[in-house]
Amino acid sequence: LGIALFSRIGEEDAAALTAAGVRCFAAPSGNYSPHLLTALGAAARRAGADIIHTFLPQMDIAGGAVALLTRRPWLLSERSSAAAYGTGFKDMLRFRLGRRATAIVANSDAGLAVWPDHPDRLVIPNGLDHAAISRSPPLSPAEAAAVAGRTVIATVARLTETKRLDLVIEAVGRLAAARPELILLRIGDGPDDAALIEQAARFGDSVRFLGHR
Repeated sequence: LGIALFSRIGEEDAAALTAAGVRCFAAPSGNYSPHLLTALGAAARRAGADIIHTFLPQMDIAGGAVALLTRRPWLLSERSSAAAYGTGFKDMLRFRLGRRATAIVANSDAGLAVWPDHPDRLVIPNGLDHAAISRSPPLSPAEAAAVAGRTVIATVARLTETKRLDLVIEAVGRLAAARPELILLRIGDGPDDAALIEQAARFGDSVRFLGHR
């Protein structure tokens, strides 16, 4: 089994994946790059791809188009629910192409419901690496003391704008004014780390960042 990845990833991640046997192909910068389709088609040809598996709307459109044009089987991954989509051109184009996908793979029943008429669809829940979780370090004495006797809300996510963690912080901060026993533990890192820490400073000890674990 050979795996190839066509994506915009950093050099460090690409090196780790390459070491694990994954062939990495860099996607052109810009969501609407005119070179996206040709680059993806070339990557599929160089990798000798027998199946194209797409994630997220942009690549569902570009990857789906390449799969259909080159007559390769296409698996479309659905990671959202119907509420995430509208009636704009991009969403409508994705739905039009997606109806011709070989199969739809969703990680929830809500995702499967986005494609009610597709003849071949299934749910594969997200996996959990229990061994990695068991190796995660426990809370430090200071962290354990901070949560002792409190109602803990924990979020685990990459700190990026699309995750809208600013809304989570704002909501917990406001609730904590009336419910001081609430505390939000943020687990993860990412490019918005500094901005979110600055925002959370307004709410004192109601929000704590634990970083990547």
